[in-house]
Amino acid sequence: MDWITLEDVHWLAVALATLSSFAVGALWYSPKVFGTKWARYTGINMDDGDKDGLVAIMVVTFVAAAITAPTLSTTASSGDPLG
Repeated sequence: MDWITLEDVHWLAVALATLSSFAVGALWYSPKVFGTKWARYTGINMDDGDKDGLVAIMVVTFVAAAITAPTLSTTASSGDPLG
């Protein structure tokens, strides 16, 4: 079994995947798409000045995308998805 190292990761592709995932999420949750319904169902008041909860959600989403992208990159590049 060959080990995949951090040198094998294409970091530009990982950065673009992370940013594109975040951009699609921003579009998806915008008020013109599903943002208004999402805010109503989750109990978030978009008119409040307190947006700390939204910032926390965005930070967690960005970190999750930043972890997922290299993981998928190394899995896809290994050739054998099961190991």
